[in-house]
Amino acid sequence: MTKGITEGEVEQEIEANFHRFQPPEFYRRKEWGSRLPKKYIVPKSIDDVVEILKTRRQDLGLTYDEAGDRAGLHGSTIWRIDNYARDPEVRTLEQYAGALGFDVYFLLDGQQPSSELCGLARLPQTVRELRGRLGLSQQRAAEASEVSAGAIQRIEEGQSPQLQTLFKFAEAYHLKPILFRTRRRP
Repeated sequence: MTKGITEGEVEQEIEANFHRFQPPEFYRRKEWGSRLPKKYIVPKSIDDVVEILKTRRQDLGLTYDEAGDRAGLHGSTIWRIDNYARDPEVRTLEQYAGALGFDVYFLLDGQQPSSELCGLARLPQTVRELRGRLGLSQQRAAEASEVSAGAIQRIEEGQSPQLQTLFKFAEAYHLKPILFRTRRRP
C-alpha cells in the first residue's frame, strides 16, 4: 500500500525533477551511492528505460547472471535488455525492474500510483477503459497508435506486449508509458 500521496504531488515531483531527464547524469552522483534520489522516475523513451535498468544493475554491482537470478530470467536475457539487442516484453521488463528494486506502473494518465494500478495485471483493464472512454474499437485504437489490432486485442486478453508497442500506444493517447517507483531495498 502506498502512502497518502496526492495525484498533484506526484505530478509536481515528476515535472519538477524529470522534465529534462538524462539517466546517466541524473542517476550517478557520488553522494547518492547506490540509492535513487527520488521516489518516481518517468522515462521519456525506450532508451531511457534501458539506461535506468542498466545503470541500476551496475550500481548494485550485479552481473547479468546475478540480476537474472534475482529476476527469474536468464543472464543472456538481461544482457539483451541492457544492450537493447531485442525489444523486450513488458512482463520481462517488469521482472527485471522488480529484481532491481522498482515497482512498475504502465499507461498512467494522471492517476495516483497505488498498489491497484501497479504492474502488468492492470494493463488489460487500463487499455479497455481508455478505449471505452474514447468510444474506439480495437481497430481504431490500433490505427491511432500505429500498432496492429491484434496487438491491442492481445493486450486486452492479458498477454504481455512488447515495450515498443506500449510506448506507441502511450504516445498516441498522451499517457506516461512507464513509471518506476523505487522501493527502499531491491
